[in-house]
Amino acid sequence: MAGISMNRIIIRILQGLLFSHIALVSAEQSISIEWSKSEAYYAGQNRNFFYQPNTTSLYYSLALNEAWSMGASLWRSEASEYSDMDRWRLKEEGSGAALNINYLNGNWSTNLGLSISETDLDIRSLGLPDFYKEQGETRDLNISLAYLFSFDRLDISPSFGLGSQQFKIDSSGAIPPFTFSRDEEQTSSYAFSDLVLSTWFELSQASLVQPSIQFGWTEALSRASSFTVTKAGSAGLSRTNSSASNTKSDGSGYMGMSLSLFIDDFQLRFSHSKTFALDINSETSSVELGIVF
Repeated sequence: MAGISMNRIIIRILQGLLFSHIALVSAEQSISIEWSKSEAYYAGQNRNFFYQPNTTSLYYSLALNEAWSMGASLWRSEASEYSDMDRWRLKEEGSGAALNINYLNGNWSTNLGLSISETDLDIRSLGLPDFYKEQGETRDLNISLAYLFSFDRLDISPSFGLGSQQFKIDSSGAIPPFTFSRDEEQTSSYAFSDLVLSTWFELSQASLVQPSIQFGWTEALSRASSFTVTKAGSAGLSRTNSSASNTKSDGSGYMGMSLSLFIDDFQLRFSHSKTFALDINSETSSVELGIVF
């Protein structure tokens, strides 16, 4: 379940960054590109495989009028790790897209977000015929309500929302003398909250710097899953089917900080985030360059 929780946290971070673009940019359009490096892991049967994906993201936002705005993002990641000591090689490729629609009424705003992502993971032993391959697909739909409190040079924006996520994974592998394949589907609902604190300092008439801190927490409300495992070996072919549902609490969160520099219509931002309350927590660092027009 750690991988699913991590997917949800990554989606929340990306959507939070995209929402901040829509909320903070007063121009009609903006576009930016971001490069990030994060920590990730796959929990195997006997050990955890750690790796560091590099991700490139493209953001675009458009103000339709004074009340309505929308934004979209595309991202692609890749990772390649090699361990000479443990004799294994790992490759992962991922891609995704998100669409957000925002409605602003005074200090209140409502946001509807939809995102999809796909990952391909391949882990192989360099000295043995062991291998593991995985293809995953995640779809996420959420809606949130936020309010902006302004105190001189301090902005505080809490938000709360509900979401639904569908997760599908097809995997196969070999641990001689056995080979196996597994198909799993999972549907879950969750509640989340975010808090953004930001301020700004003018450097000149055409430039300012804006530090920001962001906190987020996601709590699982329900989960239903089903899977089929097919196993082949010396005893022949066997197949196992199972389904389950529960409402057990499964909370996780993240905190992040960023520093943005605005010069005329250009923006440069450095950010760092860290998850917490997961089995194994991770960190992400990024740099972003954007323009408004």
